[in-house]
Amino acid sequence: MKQNRKIIKRMIMQGLFFLVLLIVAQSCKINFGGSTYVREDSYIKISPEKSAQENYTSSSLRRFMSENPGASVVVRDFKAAQGAGISADSESSPLCLLLEDALMKKNFNVRDRIIFENIMSKMGEIVNYEQLSKKTGTDLIFEVNFGYDKYNVKEYYAGSETKGFTYKKEIGKTSKGYPIYDYNAPMTYLLYGYHVKIKIIMLRDNKIGGTYTYYYTPCDKTKGGCKISKMSIGDSPFLRYIENNEYKPDASLSDREPGTNEIEYKEIGNFLSKVIDKMFEDIEKK
Repeated sequence: MKQNRKIIKRMIMQGLFFLVLLIVAQSCKINFGGSTYVREDSYIKISPEKSAQENYTSSSLRRFMSENPGASVVVRDFKAAQGAGISADSESSPLCLLLEDALMKKNFNVRDRIIFENIMSKMGEIVNYEQLSKKTGTDLIFEVNFGYDKYNVKEYYAGSETKGFTYKKEIGKTSKGYPIYDYNAPMTYLLYGYHVKIKIIMLRDNKIGGTYTYYYTPCDKTKGGCKISKMSIGDSPFLRYIENNEYKPDASLSDREPGTNEIEYKEIGNFLSKVIDKMFEDIEKK
């Protein structure tokens, strides 16, 4: 009888143990088959770059924009404008195309930049912008300078706690040759954002009408950051997260081959479309 009671008691204790274990596994999403650990409330949060303080619009450009809807414009790559070839040959050429698309959606008359630059090159070293405007039928030049920004992420937020990313690192060997590990070696993940700088030149007036800088910061803290979906602290550490990105491309593009860059250009194209909207908001401000 006593033996039966012991067996029943042991079964109850085992049942309670597995019940508690199941609750913990559900709340923390622990993968017992590996070293993956994810809490439901774990986030990456990066403070965003600020744009508005750097932007400038002249009263001349503001007046021109209000009086000349659908003006003729040319988009040029910044490096090409500095004499390093023509825009069509630059790495930024696809981005110039994306910016042209965004301007056309705003009903601007976008001129061919290759023809524009060929005419410009024939005018010699000293270019008269007023004559260039007449020869090309162009009112404004949009010089675009696009770049990537690196963010070294060393920590994440788990509820009210701030935790550092770690991984298993071999730090030595025992006397018998067995590896010794530091299971909490600090880990840094590299995330990428990007920015675009736009300078508007008023050809007829031969002056800079405005300068604008806009950023895309990954896992923007002000937008809730990125929810971590999975990470590993084992031999091959990795991090997966759900990007809170308003420029994210359509879901239909998610199956594209990574080498095509189509998803990235779609995302950047969405970003540039929003940039144009924001830039015109800034131009209209007084």
